Amino acid sequence: MEEWRKKLIEENIALAGYVYGKMRYPPIDDTEKISAANYGLVKAAMQFDPDRGLKFSTFAVPVIRNVILHEARQARKNNRYISLNEGITPEEGYTELGDLVSTGIDNTAEQAMYNIGLEDLVGLSRELKGVEKRVLQMCLSHPEWTQKQKAKALGMSQSYESRIEKKIRSYLD
Repeated sequence: MEEWRKKLIEENIALAGYVYGKMRYPPIDDTEKISAANYGLVKAAMQFDPDRGLKFSTFAVPVIRNVILHEARQARKNNRYISLNEGITPEEGYTELGDLVSTGIDNTAEQAMYNIGLEDLVGLSRELKGVEKRVLQMCLSHPEWTQKQKAKALGMSQSYESRIEKKIRSYLD
């Protein structure tokens, strides 16, 4: 890295902190947001061309904001997955979901995975009507099937089945 770029980063570290401080919305923790802001500053310094006549701060602020927003989107995307280290109810006698999972197939683990969100699915199943309810039933009864297989069994196109499945997932989020 050129010396002037290093100097640019060092002199504008407060800019990254300023942009981080102004962004209250993204639902990621502060350490992730600070890290993303600093990464955005470095990325901006690497892409900056002083011959274009822009001030560095004018160029860097949108880059830093975009990196923070990208991290927030990734965090939200990854938040949909269930962690095996997530705590579960104490009356079951386990402290983490990972304690239920063994190296082989375990009925207790399968039952625990099944029970997660079961109330949400039952409530959703009562609310859905017609084709949406049939798609949900197909997804639950044949989770190993591809969208193409489910669509064929339901007598619809794959794209239509995919849209309905996406709509059902949005209800659960």
